[in-house]
Amino acid sequence: MNIVVATHNEGKLVEIRDILAEEFGDGAHDIELVSAGSLGLPDPVETGITFEANALLKARKIYDFITTQAVYRFMPPYLTVTNIPEYFLSGLRGDCGVQAITFVTLCRLCGVPAQWQSGLYTKPDSAGHHDWARFYVAPFGWLFADCSFGGSAYRAGDLDRWNFYFGNLEPWRMPTCSAFQQEFNPPRRFLRYDPYDNQSGDVESLTRRLYADEYEHDCRVLRYEEME
Repeated sequence: MNIVVATHNEGKLVEIRDILAEEFGDGAHDIELVSAGSLGLPDPVETGITFEANALLKARKIYDFITTQAVYRFMPPYLTVTNIPEYFLSGLRGDCGVQAITFVTLCRLCGVPAQWQSGLYTKPDSAGHHDWARFYVAPFGWLFADCSFGGSAYRAGDLDRWNFYFGNLEPWRMPTCSAFQQEFNPPRRFLRYDPYDNQSGDVESLTRRLYADEYEHDCRVLRYEEME
């Protein structure tokens, strides 16, 4: 079993190995510790004076790393990817879901609670699928991070919009999924097209699953109005 430790200090790995040896004895030999530094991951930041401040700094460091170093690319079906964050970090390219999942994974490795979320991004004339992330920092509660939109803003030189998508979202979102790899209810009989995400649903008959080119679905904005 491999465990990634959120540190660039190799001395911490020695200390943790000693603790594991005391706790598990010979079983500790089956645990391989890998530092975040050896994988080229950002150095965890802990210059804040409180735990909460450090959590916010760590999440921001991860956001900056993904949005400034990676580029958006369309993905093969997630079903074909065995390890989504590893896939993304090996080439620093991927779509909105892959970037969101990687943000969540790195936050959790640094001790920052984080969750993936997906649904629809809407505009007055259209609606489309999109993924983003959220992370928890007291006393603020759950904050949002959209690495995909933030990265496009950074590459366009729009730093205000880049900063906005760390901690915020515009109001044009309709979340449909807040839990990764969840089962349908009622459960499906056959293999899902996407076992991880579900933004527009899957379709199956009594005898087999149906592929996307075998049925039609439509997603549109019927009304868009400003609230008082």
